[in-house]
Amino acid sequence: MTLSTGSARRRLYIAAGSFVLAVILWYMVFVLPYGKFWIKMAIATPILAAISLWQIKPRWADITAIRIRHVVIGVGSAIFLYGVFYVGKIILAWILPGSNHMIASVYSTGQGIPMWIIALLLLFLTSPAEELYWRRFIQQTIGERWGRFPAFLITVGLYTLVHVVTLNPALIMAAFVAGFVWGLIYYYEQSIIPTVISHALWATTIFVLLPVL
Repeated sequence: MTLSTGSARRRLYIAAGSFVLAVILWYMVFVLPYGKFWIKMAIATPILAAISLWQIKPRWADITAIRIRHVVIGVGSAIFLYGVFYVGKIILAWILPGSNHMIASVYSTGQGIPMWIIALLLLFLTSPAEELYWRRFIQQTIGERWGRFPAFLITVGLYTLVHVVTLNPALIMAAFVAGFVWGLIYYYEQSIIPTVISHALWATTIFVLLPVL
């Protein structure tokens, strides 16, 4: 569906406002010491996903459009990302003293929550919600205005920028790498199905099943 100029501009304004909200939410989740990290993520990400669903109404075709290649791309990119982060952790230890502490601080956020609950949240809530917002809403909305490739680059930048509030260089670099891969997949596939699969499997593996510590 092609939007009118006015509707496209209005959606772009809403996207810009929602990004400010995302920065505030990420600050509350990652920086403020109140509450459990994963519980806060389970609240923050659906808020952003709701904005996406409000602005871009879901269609039955979006659900039934899964293809075998989407599964292959999703699983393959999740494995690729895990390998990149595993090797990156080793390299980072050489070039950035104290990086092990930065990485450990990310994992410490899960204290007090059973691992099986974290896994369920990552698989079925936070990862899909993030992809609904960053790829299906932000990247698509920017793409409708300025083209798909600029939208890919801008969305990678915004996804990285929102993590700057953590002041954790390791986490910021991780956001850039993961956001680049998921944004590139969406650029080529124009579907969040492979990015949701990738995000969910990668996050569950790296945070629950095989942590990179």
